[in-house]
Parts: sequence; structure tokens; C-alpha cells
Amino acid sequence: MSEERDILHTDPKGKGMSLSDMVKESQDRNVGTISRAERKKQLAQVLERGRTVDRLTVDLPPSVYGEWVLNDEVEIARMESLGFGIDTEFAKRRRLHSEGDSKSIVGDVIFMTCSREDHEILEEIKQERYKIFHGDKKKKGQKEEADFAGLVQKQIPEVPVIDASSTREVRKSQLEEALSTKK
Repeated sequence: MSEERDILHTDPKGKGMSLSDMVKESQDRNVGTISRAERKKQLAQVLERGRTVDRLTVDLPPSVYGEWVLNDEVEIARMESLGFGIDTEFAKRRRLHSEGDSKSIVGDVIFMTCSREDHEILEEIKQERYKIFHGDKKKKGQKEEADFAGLVQKQIPEVPVIDASSTREVRKSQLEEALSTKK
């Protein structure tokens, strides 16, 4: 059975410190040196895991799409079959772990890239499949209305169901004009 123990990190001065001691020392240094608003911003970033997101952000040219993928042989093979390749060029600065090659690995994920065009094609296929399985949201309307129309058509087929509902966008100025003419 494993037991909990402090993890020691080496600071620039060469002395080993536990992670909690490093955090406490950092807090002690920050007290009084930064404003409350700046401290609030830092804490909000930590809460929303913004520092992790910053760590995983990779700048890519417009023609390339990249994604962090589970570093698993099966998942990597699946992504390669979709046109992705393991990145060795764009995320060099982001890697934290190394297998002795130029792969960009952070924790249990690896960075893979494909062309922007291939990614757009994949997204189109996903949208088409979603529409096939779930229907088109714009045409679907409310579930109750569709259920009622189906029920009426089954019970009384000679009575047509009239759907008089419609939607359209109206600007604020049009609303104000309509309200002022009614008075």
C-alpha cells in the first residue's frame, strides 16, 4: 500500500522544499507587493486552471490544426488514421516529458497535428452524423408541438394540422416603433 509523503522540489538556491512550503513562501513574498486585484486575478487563474491551459496552448500557422491527444498507442493510431501526425515542430517548448525523441508530451497527452482542411472535413462529417442521429435543431421545433401534431394525425387523419408559429429576428428600434404605434 502506498503512503503519502512530501514531494521535494529544488529551488534555485539548491535547498529541497516541499511543495506546500514553496507555495507558502511564494504567498509570503506576494503579500504586500501586489495589489488585491492582481492577487484575485492570479487566484482566479488557478481556480479555472488557466495556467494549465496556458501551458498547453500552442501557436500554429493558419494552415495547421493541432490537438492534445491521450498518449496511448490505440488513440495515437486512431488519430493517425484520421490524418493526424505526431508533432515534432510546433510544440517543442511545451513538452515536459521526453522519451528521447522530439515528441511533445505533457503528462499523459501528446501533441498531434493535421492540415486545417482535413480538420474542417472531419468537423463537417461530425455535423452530418449528428444531424442524422439527432435531427436538425432548426426544423425540429419544440418536442410537445411535434408530439401533438403526430397524435392528431394518427387519431384524425382527415383534419390537417396547421402550424401557425414562426420566429424572426427583431431589432430594438423595431420593437420601440411597434410599441409607440399601439398607443
